[in-house]
Amino acid sequence: AVVSTQRKEDETLVTDSIEHHPHGYSIDFTSTTVQAPLVDELMQMREGELASFTTAEGERFSSVQPDIHSIEVEMLSHRGQDVSAKGDGSLIKSIQVEGMNRSKPFWTGKCRLLIQKGSNSGEEVQAVVLRLGDGDTYGVPPEIEQCAVTMTKGEECRLVTPSSNFTITLCSLERDLTEKEIYNLPSDELITKTELTKKSGNFNFQKGKLHLASLYYNRALRYLDNRNRKEEDSKQTNALEVACHLKAVVSTQSTGEDLCLVS
Repeated sequence: AVVSTQRKEDETLVTDSIEHHPHGYSIDFTSTTVQAPLVDELMQMREGELASFTTAEGERFSSVQPDIHSIEVEMLSHRGQDVSAKGDGSLIKSIQVEGMNRSKPFWTGKCRLLIQKGSNSGEEVQAVVLRLGDGDTYGVPPEIEQCAVTMTKGEECRLVTPSSNFTITLCSLERDLTEKEIYNLPSDELITKTELTKKSGNFNFQKGKLHLASLYYNRALRYLDNRNRKEEDSKQTNALEVACHLKAVVSTQSTGEDLCLVS
């Protein structure tokens, strides 16, 4: 276990590692040669951050260099995909196992996830089925939901957040309609689907789940935006569109979020 951690400000640091590069070292966080407690600590570091680590007596950082018990680290860069909503580097995803196809979950869509906190393979794995956007009901952090919408079925990834790290597997998902499929929906079927989605928004709005409500309203608007516009249904669909826009604005402003939500 790492028993001592100290963040530093202005020192030139060196790190124990597996592979040397001209401008530093490269560590594979999935490698078994690097001990899990150190991996957990390293994955919490931000780019440019300086830190020192010391192991407990009898413990070691790496099976490659077992005699090293105290190291100093400067995190030069993370190699992974930034999946944060604001693109600020706060959520870094590294794919461990590629997914089987291009299908991805969508906000308000149902999916099944396997979630393991930390890097130790002995940690408990949580299996959860949820609708994305409603993670708080199931104790799933919003960072995991934000990552899940970027994953494909069967994908396993490592997610680094400001406070922890997770291994996530997307086991199954509810497939979304494509824009072409929405366009080809019969008018009565599209209106029914939109009204049901709007009702789900209203239900969550009344329950005080404003974030989830706004996701449902934006989902309903997506159906209307991609519909095959016909004269005979314009009055009803226009009324639905106005209602969803108003509800989306109210629920979004109440949560303090940006109006444009990613679908």
